[in-house]
Amino acid sequence: MSTHIIAPRRFLLALSLLQTITIVSLATAVPPAGTPSLSVTASPPETNIAVNQPLAAPAGADAGEIQTRWVKDAEFRGVTQDFVWESDVPLATIGLRISPEQNKRFKFFQPQKYALDVQELSENRIILKTLASLEFTLEPAFVQSEKYLIVTPAATIPLTSGGHYGFHLRPLEQNNRNRLLLSTGGRRTGDSFSGGAAMQTNVSGLVSAGVRYGNASADFDVTFFLAAKAGK
Repeated sequence: MSTHIIAPRRFLLALSLLQTITIVSLATAVPPAGTPSLSVTASPPETNIAVNQPLAAPAGADAGEIQTRWVKDAEFRGVTQDFVWESDVPLATIGLRISPEQNKRFKFFQPQKYALDVQELSENRIILKTLASLEFTLEPAFVQSEKYLIVTPAATIPLTSGGHYGFHLRPLEQNNRNRLLLSTGGRRTGDSFSGGAAMQTNVSGLVSAGVRYGNASADFDVTFFLAAKAGK
């Protein structure tokens, strides 16, 4: 005599929903990008620069700063910056200038996990998809005022010349002591990089497709550079 166990309808519905969520999650998962390498430099390299937001003209000074932190559940801040890619070869290096105010007003005391998402955007800055999510542990030794934090992906990231893209720098874990201050360049009304704008975010997770990059009321850029892969 065989025994048949009939699962309640509620259980079957929950199981079906779980399978659907799993399939959707796998379909939209960001491809693993490997652990990027970190370094520090005083200035952008002289070759292979595809996008460059320099220090604010005419004085060549830092216009201000924008802060990332995650000190408690309700106080999270990341930073986004959009740009237009200006090269026929893949993205190889991302450089972010640290503000002169770093380690003066605010310090970076302890290692903290961070992510740098590289995302494809529409012309009106809506996220189409995340191309890479670069996760790393940021050590205090890499946070040097008036120097560039260099993030080099384990593999280059293919981008299309003339395409609209952005990056989102965000903490992955809480630390109530750390503050990371990025330098900001000129404003769009005068000397800024005209293809994008910076914004401080309050989204701790991966920003989803369909979400629009914002821009700060002051309409400024992060001081950064993007280098293309050497050669073709």
